[in-house]
Parts: sequence; C-alpha cells; structure tokens
Amino acid sequence: MKKVLITDLDDTIWNWFKMWYESSNNFYNNIIEHLGKDPEKLYKDFRAVHQKYHTSEASHEIDEIESLTIDDINFIRNKAFIGNKTIMHKYNSDRVHNLMLYPNVLETLEVLRSKNIKIIGFTESNTFHTLKRIKQLGLESFFDSIYAPIDLGKKDMTKRFYQKDQYISKSIKLNELPKGTKKPNKDVLLTILKENNFTAEDAIYVGDKLQKDIAMANDANVFSVHAKYGDIPIDESYKLLQKVSHWSEEDVQYEAKIKKQTEGITIKPNLEITNFNQILNLF
Repeated sequence: MKKVLITDLDDTIWNWFKMWYESSNNFYNNIIEHLGKDPEKLYKDFRAVHQKYHTSEASHEIDEIESLTIDDINFIRNKAFIGNKTIMHKYNSDRVHNLMLYPNVLETLEVLRSKNIKIIGFTESNTFHTLKRIKQLGLESFFDSIYAPIDLGKKDMTKRFYQKDQYISKSIKLNELPKGTKKPNKDVLLTILKENNFTAEDAIYVGDKLQKDIAMANDANVFSVHAKYGDIPIDESYKLLQKVSHWSEEDVQYEAKIKKQTEGITIKPNLEITNFNQILNLF
C-alpha cells in the first residue's frame, strides 16, 4: 500500500483549461466587439505580454497591450457594459466562477487525509496562481506541501489585485522551484520524495499528460496514474490558447524535443483513471 500522493494540479485536480478559456475568450471578444480591435493583432499583443511574464494568465496587464489606447484601457477598467460590470470585472469574475474541481476530488482527498496519507502538489504553474486556486477551492487543509516555479508574474511584486490572505498560505509548505522548471523532470520528482522521507515504492503520481507526467513518473519508478479525464482536446478552444500563449520559441522547441524522444514509444501508465476516486484502492 502507498503512503504518499504526489499529484499534478492543473487539469488533474481542477479544470484549469475550462477556467482559462471561458474567461479569456469572453475577455478578448468583449474587447474586439466594443472597441473594434483586429483579433489577430490583439492576440499577438497579448501573447507578447504573456511571454514577458511567463504565464498565459497576465491578461490584466492591459497597460502593456500595444493596440490599446489610454481611452481603450479606461473603457475596459471603468465602463460598465453588462449590468454594473466592466470588461475587466467580468474577466475576473469569469475566472472565479469557472474554476471547478473535477468530480469526487474533494471527497477523495478527505478520505486520504483521514488515512493520514501525505498529499503533495507538483505543478508547472507559478506559485501565485497555484496557491490562490488552492485557497479558492477550499483545499488548503489537504496539501502538506506544494512544489511550483517561482512567481515572476508582476513587475512590482508588492502590488496585487488581491488581499494577501487570498494567495498566501500558512499551513502549506511552499517549495519554490527555479524559473522555467518543466516536466518531465525526474530529478525534481526524486527530490520531492527525498525531502519528504519517502521512497519511490511509497508513492503514486497522478497527472493528465502522458508525455510529461506519466513519462516522468515511469522514469523515476513511481507508480504512475494517468488522469485521462484531464486530456485537453486539440480543438478551436485550444487554438486560442496557442495564439496567446506565453510559450516562447524555446518552449516550443522543448515540446518538440520531448515529442521526438517519445516518438514510437508507447507510454503506459500503471493505472488509467476516468474519475479521481479510482486512486483510493491504491491506499
């Protein structure tokens, strides 16, 4: 029986892509419709800002969007257009309302906690967004520690749109990984085990990406669980993410390298799940 759950977060514990797409698509469409902006130019400008801050969630930095004038920015922030909501207000509320746990995640974490199973998060998302989501979703009491890349989101890290109690946690040990930390990274996974006094045999690792999560866990000889429900379809909604993504040319080359390394190799998880509660039998 296993003693520790190490889990990916975005699109494994919560549906990150749905939250991102529903809020971002509405945001860009409202700007295009109400301010008459060229979509492709707008997407290109947002991508430049996202690349600067190393996250596809820096859309609030509208002061740096080249195609937006001072009047445009004032409209987005201050002009109510849906009830009493501005375009920016709607964007932020859409992000909150569309962030949801996958079915049975909360109940599963409660059972694991009752069995004194250690729960550790390992994500590529930066620390600010990660902790804010954990607190928003009421998961703070379940995670012992989180491993995430250092937060590089804002020019002035003392200025935020949120109160500190919304993204600072006193109960979770935060382990900041170096800038640009990406999966698959067997060394980070093994370090997590070592720092928490576990062996590979003690752990299971759950993630939604075969080429990243599952390949990494297999390489580290950790029991791998593929959260198949988190796979993102390559459709029109995903194409929007590609247009505005923070992925740099280095990131694209890295992804291509990973795909080439695994080309012709069948990556098989030890277990494939369609619901998060299917991991319970492992404990």
